[in-house]
Amino acid sequence: MIPDAPVRTAPAACRVGTRMKPGQRGTRKLLRDFGDRLVCVRYRYDENGRRRLTTIELVVAEAPWTPISSRLVHLDVRPWEISVREAVKKAGGRWDPERKLWRIRLDRALKLGMKERIRPRPTSEKSLSAGTPKSLPAETSAPEVKKVSITRDPLRRLI
Repeated sequence: MIPDAPVRTAPAACRVGTRMKPGQRGTRKLLRDFGDRLVCVRYRYDENGRRRLTTIELVVAEAPWTPISSRLVHLDVRPWEISVREAVKKAGGRWDPERKLWRIRLDRALKLGMKERIRPRPTSEKSLSAGTPKSLPAETSAPEVKKVSITRDPLRRLI
């Protein structure tokens, strides 16, 4: 007959008392053993078993990784498209009241299949097209109009 082994508490169920970075006091021996693969050292406390557990976090594999695009795009969702709007909101979309469009990350918009709803970014020159010169000839410009402000003081005018 095999005697009952002591009941071990899973480290995840224990309270974390201290978390240390490699190189701090209490981690130097582990740093010497594991080198730059050591990420952190934790001391966990098992209240029931009255034990202190030393746990470590190690890098076990390394591979090239390309981050997901976090570029924001604007989606055109009509007011009556409630299910589409809810899907965009659930994916983290936010309403942009200035442009009256939904703002969401590009990768999430593509995952939802909304590529055709993406609207281009506004240009800095809103009123002029790319081929139009910035200053129009004098004969086509509108006559100068003097602006008058409506205030309590009728003698005060806008210049």
